Amino acid sequence: MRGKNIEHMAEEAEAAKYGAFLFDNGARYEGSYIMKDEQTEGEAEPTKVMVRNGVGIYKLDGNIYEGEWVADKMHGHGENRGKSIAVLRNVCAGVFKFMDGSKYDGDWVDNEFHGQGKYQWSTGAYYMGAWEKNRFDS
Repeated sequence: MRGKNIEHMAEEAEAAKYGAFLFDNGARYEGSYIMKDEQTEGEAEPTKVMVRNGVGIYKLDGNIYEGEWVADKMHGHGENRGKSIAVLRNVCAGVFKFMDGSKYDGDWVDNEFHGQGKYQWSTGAYYMGAWEKNRFDS
């Protein structure tokens, strides 16, 4: 599954669907998605691919991301959690928790911590403030 250019996605807007998907690597996604045509080299006709777009939950190896997706990337406000499972909310918010107990609750752009957010280490220490491309901006 490949991400798509955000501007390009806006031009190709399609009604979002809701579903659950299990990927070859064991990952699971449940949430909003759209189907897009993707041209594969050597193929005469484009094939339909699922693109995560909207709000959904992604789980892989004990890590969980619940939040917004744009063009198949974590984008907007989201939460990534490790082992706990939360109920999908019809709001553009979420959290990412890591298996070691650390968690990030904040804004995302193109699969990176970007904007305002709080990262809390498993020790309880935390940084809250601005992020840019996965790095806190002090």
